[in-house]
Amino acid sequence: MLLLWCFGIVILAEHPEEISVSQNFGLDQPTSTAGLEKQWKTASGRKLFGSPNGMYKTINLTYLSVIWATKGDVGVSDAEAIEGIRIAVRTLRFVEIEARVGWPGSSALAKNIFPKLPAKIVREGINSAVQLEALCFFAMIAGANNLPMEIVTQYQRCLATLEDLADPDALREILLVSLPIFAVSQLLDTNSDQADFDSHKCKTAYSGPCCRTFLMLAPATPPHVR
Repeated sequence: MLLLWCFGIVILAEHPEEISVSQNFGLDQPTSTAGLEKQWKTASGRKLFGSPNGMYKTINLTYLSVIWATKGDVGVSDAEAIEGIRIAVRTLRFVEIEARVGWPGSSALAKNIFPKLPAKIVREGINSAVQLEALCFFAMIAGANNLPMEIVTQYQRCLATLEDLADPDALREILLVSLPIFAVSQLLDTNSDQADFDSHKCKTAYSGPCCRTFLMLAPATPPHVR
């Protein structure tokens, strides 16, 4: 957990203006170009985000930390787990999309640990707020094309308990980042080689409540203006 806090300190020290959700609803990188070495003035920033190898190592460590935070019975409180995973989500926003997408197959370690997080996310007794944060983090790594149905189903269940989450700002950030990824996964026709992007119709009733929730929680003005 200390490692995640260290990552958060690096980001906060160098890019405090980009801690909030970007104007593009988290579908892309922060407002500046992520991962380029010139963006990072400190040695720590360049080590974490300044090269492809550095970004892969950053994902390795972040992913392992989130597995630990969601594992349960390891001395990590729910509040600490929530804050840690939230930092992990923001860390991923500074990793280039290509690195995130390519990471699961980038090494033997990545291939080994990638399936471990979904198992922890759906474990019995996990705190619902911790679970939703972890679902958001995992979706950023897996992408819409690789979300297991069990994970998608659990995300749908979490949407039905949103009122149990007390922090509206944190909830807005989670949904702005994760909801588009999960919604796109529902647009994909799993029974066909061709995704039905032309009709723009979800294959399930999932789209209705998700879209309404997204519209209700989306900020009226861009975060950097508020």
